[in-house]
Amino acid sequence: MPLNDFIDIGLFTGKKITGTVLHSKKEKLPRQKQTFEILLDQMPARAGIDPQNKLIDRVADDNMIDVISVTPSDTMTKQHCCVMPFC
Repeated sequence: MPLNDFIDIGLFTGKKITGTVLHSKKEKLPRQKQTFEILLDQMPARAGIDPQNKLIDRVADDNMIDVISVTPSDTMTKQHCCVMPFC
């Protein structure tokens, strides 16, 4: 099914509901498979699409994933780069 909607993207510290929100923004999702790169001052533990389950979803527990850490380049020495492959 084609997508072209604005959906909440969130990055969090800690596990599941105990974490703090580091980033929360509506992003346009024009296709089903998409990768986001977001620079933060702190490394998140989890990331999710529609993390607060505002949308109707048959399986609400699959909206969050663990974040994969990427070594920052020379231009990002004081920040963390997080790659979130959502499919």
